Amino acid sequence: MEETSGKMTSGKKKWGTLILMAVVFGLIAGGIMYGVNAVGNRISSEKNISKTETVQKSGADQNKVCGPYRRVLEKSEGLHMRL
Repeated sequence: MEETSGKMTSGKKKWGTLILMAVVFGLIAGGIMYGVNAVGNRISSEKNISKTETVQKSGADQNKVCGPYRRVLEKSEGLHMRL
């Protein structure tokens, strides 16, 4: 009967160690995530844009679009003209 109680104690010890390691891992990972988030918020608040402006689309802007995107833009404008 002593052998089974020894095995139970060793099993409980393994589970306890596993749970303790998981808690330590979670605390370390959570602390790192919190620190990275705090630094990111500090950086983004320094570069905060105070005003957003709307830019009007002009015909000159279409010349800047090239390649397959220009074809897509032309087709989408054609669809709007039909409606």
